Amino acid sequence: MDRRTRLAGIDFALKRDEEGIHLSIKTDPERRQAQKEVFDMLDQVRIAARRAGVSDAELMAYWARSGLKGWSKRQ
Repeated sequence: MDRRTRLAGIDFALKRDEEGIHLSIKTDPERRQAQKEVFDMLDQVRIAARRAGVSDAELMAYWARSGLKGWSKRQ
């Protein structure tokens, strides 16, 4: 039995043979690098926001509100 799927840029593979069941989880190196760059940028935004007096909770509320507005426009 071989099963493969890709979820959120991560490849999952499940293989069963006479030795047992083997699970393989792999990510794309380009995706890992892109994630690192994005998270580094978000850290920079958070640091700049704190210097300006904006809390992490305010940033999260802003992003959540923006995401909901964008999501509702797609409907």
